Amino acid sequence: MIKKKIGLIGCPGTGRTGYALELSKELDIPNILSRHLTKPILERDDYNYADESYVEHFLAIKSREFELFYKRVEIEEVNESFVTDRTTLEQFAYSLLRLDTYTEEDINLFQKICSEHLTKYTHLFYFPRTNDIKNNGLRTVNVYFQMQIDFIIKGLLKEWDVEYISIPEHCLDTKSKIKFMLSEINK
Repeated sequence: MIKKKIGLIGCPGTGRTGYALELSKELDIPNILSRHLTKPILERDDYNYADESYVEHFLAIKSREFELFYKRVEIEEVNESFVTDRTTLEQFAYSLLRLDTYTEEDINLFQKICSEHLTKYTHLFYFPRTNDIKNNGLRTVNVYFQMQIDFIIKGLLKEWDVEYISIPEHCLDTKSKIKFMLSEINK
């Protein structure tokens, strides 16, 4: 079997988790969901979703972000094939919102290891931000926060010269997006 390490990139609310689950089912490969990595940290550090702070902002503190990164890398290295709903690119994007917790040396190191790890994915699909964000009680739905993250993600994709496939606007429903991704993966 050919290795498939598939990363879905985008800001919160673009549906990456649902698509990751569906795509992993279609390809019969494991999924690595960010919630499985973040939930133990959120519980350990007593994060309360009812608070006004964004969960992504809470996790972007240096110690938590590095912990998440190393957990992600460890799980991704063990699996020859997988679909994940978050990549190291988003992790770095979130860290840029919390520069107050990083030294310049820290952020340069994190940029280096995140961008290097990004090259290990065989397929990267970018999900553009939409205006139809549904609140599931777990993600940040503030439109300006999402615009900011999306802007950072697009900038990093360009700056790091990352090869990725953007989900086209004509793919409006889940079925057409999955069909599009499968056709790209099978090329």
